[in-house]
Amino acid sequence: MQGALKRNQGFSANASIEIERNMRKLRTGLQWLSLAMLTILSAYTSALADPANLTVAEIDEMMSGNSIHGFFPDGVTEYKQNNHADGIAVVVVKGDKIRNIPWEAVEMEGTGHYCEDWSGDGWGKLCFTVTREDLTKPVFTNAKGKSNSQNWTKGFVDLNFAD
Repeated sequence: MQGALKRNQGFSANASIEIERNMRKLRTGLQWLSLAMLTILSAYTSALADPANLTVAEIDEMMSGNSIHGFFPDGVTEYKQNNHADGIAVVVVKGDKIRNIPWEAVEMEGTGHYCEDWSGDGWGKLCFTVTREDLTKPVFTNAKGKSNSQNWTKGFVDLNFAD
């Protein structure tokens, strides 16, 4: 009887050691799993964050020799424009005259901005931050925080409108 008791005590001690070893492995595995989940959650949260504003160099590269077209922020006024590398945008507003508008990419308060000088039409210089999650649909945001997505085309577009 005492021999059987000793065997059970030995078995219990070995089982206890084995359980403790397995618990350590489980704890380590759970720590790794928690770290992996935290990494995935951080990446997901970053992906949901607002897209980064383009730099002056990125804006200049995107706009120079290329076109944007779509609608003014009013959602009604359609326009097309070809941005020449010399800093002139040839802008056509549907039903209106052709305009040569000076444009530039500038840094303001550490952030790149796309600016157009509409002073000749009485609107002054208009500047926008630019984001570009979708390469063909940059988003221009004015100083008041109003955003407007435009169509971007590599090279120049036909400035005529179909009737």
